[in-house]
Amino acid sequence: MPDDAESQAVARLITTRMVREAAAAPASWWDADEPRLPDEWRRVAAVLNTGLWLTPDELQALSDADGRPTRHELIRISDTPEP
Repeated sequence: MPDDAESQAVARLITTRMVREAAAAPASWWDADEPRLPDEWRRVAAVLNTGLWLTPDELQALSDADGRPTRHELIRISDTPEP
């Protein structure tokens, strides 16, 4: 986090926007992508409700992994044939 108040305010605005966009992603995915999943994936898609308990260092390490945990799902969705 920046040290000066003005930079902290800007960082807060950027973070707020990122959080709000991320919060909208599940609804967008549900509307656009979930219907295209094969039945076996659709059955489990809404069942997963996972939470993580991480230390700040663990969260930083996950962030530094460059999104690798989500790439697998994105590739699977993009490989799903159009109806």
